[in-house]
Amino acid sequence: MAVKPWLGQFEAPDSPPDFDTSDPGMNLDLEYIYGYRCFDTRQNIFYTSTANEIAYMAAAVGITLNTSANTQRFMGAGESK
Repeated sequence: MAVKPWLGQFEAPDSPPDFDTSDPGMNLDLEYIYGYRCFDTRQNIFYTSTANEIAYMAAAVGITLNTSANTQRFMGAGESK
């Protein structure tokens, strides 16, 4: 018991709720992604052919940032309109 002190402290419920596999009733939309991880990554930010735009990755999303208007476009962020 000294190695795994949580054993014996928890007990499974007698009647657990049913597992719900339906989609949630709401959606989240990306508005702006803040930050850029550059601590241990190299060569993953690029200038685009459009003036004042750079492209980079954050998490699993590709971002194109317009530096003059401070607006972003997202690629790979799930379904989009």
